[in-house]
Amino acid sequence: MAQASTKNVFINKDDKLTPARYEINAKRSGINYQSNDALPSSREYKRLDPTYYVGWMFEGTYNHYIAADAIGYQNAIEPLTRAIQLIEKDYGKLLKTRTNDFLTLIRILPLHRDYDYMTSALYECYSYTDQFEKAWQTIRHFQKYNLQDENYMDSYNMLSWMVHRNRFYTKEKYSFLKNNIAENEKYANDLLDSSVKKIYWDETLNKEFFADFVKNKLIGVYHYKCILYSYAMNIASAEYYFDAMKKSGYFPENNYANFCGVQAKFKEAEENYILAGKNEPGDKRLREFIYFQSIIDAYKAKPKESIHRLQEFVKASGTTPGYGWYQLALSRSFINDGQFSAGSAYAVKAENFKEVHIGTTLGQSHYDFTTNVLKLMAKEQEQASLKFENKKWYFSLSAIWNLIVLSAERFMIQYTIINQFSNNPERDDVIYKLFSSESTISVDEVWSLVKDYSTQFFIHKFENQAKEDKRPFVKKYYQLFLSKLYIKEGEYAKADTTLSAILQDKNYDPLYEKLFTFRVLEAQLKILAHHNKTQAAEELLAEMYCLYPQWVPYTGSAVKMVRISSGTQNALTKKIIAKLDDANIRWMKRKDNETHEAKIEFEEKAGIHIIHYSMVNSNGKIPMQTMTFSYTTAEDAYLQLLYGLFNIGNADKAINIGEPAIAVK
Repeated sequence: MAQASTKNVFINKDDKLTPARYEINAKRSGINYQSNDALPSSREYKRLDPTYYVGWMFEGTYNHYIAADAIGYQNAIEPLTRAIQLIEKDYGKLLKTRTNDFLTLIRILPLHRDYDYMTSALYECYSYTDQFEKAWQTIRHFQKYNLQDENYMDSYNMLSWMVHRNRFYTKEKYSFLKNNIAENEKYANDLLDSSVKKIYWDETLNKEFFADFVKNKLIGVYHYKCILYSYAMNIASAEYYFDAMKKSGYFPENNYANFCGVQAKFKEAEENYILAGKNEPGDKRLREFIYFQSIIDAYKAKPKESIHRLQEFVKASGTTPGYGWYQLALSRSFINDGQFSAGSAYAVKAENFKEVHIGTTLGQSHYDFTTNVLKLMAKEQEQASLKFENKKWYFSLSAIWNLIVLSAERFMIQYTIINQFSNNPERDDVIYKLFSSESTISVDEVWSLVKDYSTQFFIHKFENQAKEDKRPFVKKYYQLFLSKLYIKEGEYAKADTTLSAILQDKNYDPLYEKLFTFRVLEAQLKILAHHNKTQAAEELLAEMYCLYPQWVPYTGSAVKMVRISSGTQNALTKKIIAKLDDANIRWMKRKDNETHEAKIEFEEKAGIHIIHYSMVNSNGKIPMQTMTFSYTTAEDAYLQLLYGLFNIGNADKAINIGEPAIAVK
């Protein structure tokens, strides 16, 4: 919320200004609601005259300003409510005054500004604590006074936003809603049209006082029109309003980035997320550009960069609103770096955090759903890791038992997600329609949801989507899903034909769609394996390692490597090598075009055991500089080294490619 002026200059014999109120008005000049003087000043004003709204207003607006959680906003509600009741009691007639007379406007405008600002603050307190019925009632009550210039509230825009944010509910949940999503979205649009009507009505009084009144007010309407049209996948209309905002001099880079993401234009999305970070206002709200950048980083095969950026941001911002979403972004980034333990830990951390959803249409249902999806992804990686670490896992009773336990845990997560699905009326428009504007999960995470359920249902669903969807950069993702579903059904020829169509698609960005490319190759790999085309499969797997090595261990396929060991040789190092031989890696004696080279050097200094390792790809490129860590047991060293060979970092460290060697003690 913008900072309000605290000047109060309305003076008239009918304004009920007692000597105490004159003193309060004089003292409040120069003190704003965000200063450290606001709260002690509010106590003084209430001591001078507890029936005057100003003291309660300062207390409520200050509490609103400093609030960072539900309790904080709840603490602001009572004084704000009291202030509104008092100002309406004493100055209701002046609040309802509309005028084109300059002297009258000068007298009433400060009063209108106070009422506008503190009512807007009260609305936000209710909205941020999910008390939407009271938030709605607050705005509707405010509209009865019909201020000729809503400087802070933008009442019809806020009503529209509230309907859109709760679109998946009905009037049984909130009285102001309609019967379904389509009706709610139409109502939200109608409310924006009402906003336009009020702007032009107010302009008849304000055109002599405020420059570009209509132009400046319409920007807010355009802002929410973009949100509604992006959600409806009405690309042309959304573009129209984004262009209108750009011409006006105001442009919401974050929303436009989301709009680019809806179209799978990831380069443009990232460019605008970066601009949003540079131009963000610095107020308390979820930085969507921070959260959604983690998805783009996953698509770019840059999870380590994402981890580093997120950790630095969280360290600087602390547990402000959005903290839980950033934990989810970290969970995603660790999972895409192959670090399922850390990915799971961050998802649980988000689950246990009470998030306040400020400045976003994303609510608690999105938050809970995303948390469970990421927990599912981490659990699937954990299952796959048992088979990766021990290629003969089927001979191990402990491994089999652990897989059974993990399968049960995975089933419980899926059961929770199914229940969330069954209660989610917009699953067709937000989950199954890839790259929806209100989706909070990556396309890879969508696949984790659908792959274990009715294959024929989703084949039918995605075949229709592929035909009907008009977004040129998105079609190939539906085709990828279909090819993987055909493989599940044993229709390998059909899958091969679909994959061939993907490879001919010209709407492809090799830099921003590395994960997509990896998944296409992974699907091709299964077809080649089915037809026993070993040589072609080995070439494909080598290419996959070069593209996104962190995901290779979880494919179930054994990549070819040649190991070059040097340095100290003892019982400990021999045990590490022996355990590496048990992993699901095809260790070769000599290098060929499909074989990667693992260089491992063992060292012992002053009783400290050290390992240096690096990788050279099959194409001769070095994917990482030499990494170094110390160890005490063969088990710890083996796991760190094994995953390190796939550029998978430690649970507590993100080792960026190209950085100097890092010693892990």
